[in-house]
Amino acid sequence: RRVYGCDGEVIGLVVGVYDDSSTGRPVWIAVGMGAFSLRTAVVPFAGALSWGTDVVVAHDRETVLAAPPVDFLVSLVPEDEARLVEHYAHRPTGFASPRPPTEGST
Repeated sequence: RRVYGCDGEVIGLVVGVYDDSSTGRPVWIAVGMGAFSLRTAVVPFAGALSWGTDVVVAHDRETVLAAPPVDFLVSLVPEDEARLVEHYAHRPTGFASPRPPTEGST
């Protein structure tokens, strides 16, 4: 699944989802970016929308690219999650316009 920012820009591909251990609901999305998804960012699931088989998150591409790095392969440790919450808490969320991702974007 491709991941788009709320600005309609492609961010990358979903490479993982972190669920809340008590509810089982998704909380964070790991997004692989760049060639071969070698760089990974973690973005909140809150506010994300399905767009066909793709996902549109409630943050713009620039905010996701600036997210602090975490070791996404294991699990999010409380320290990593706290840094991510701090990062996204001070950024605007939501969709600037209701426009969908552009067709054929990669």
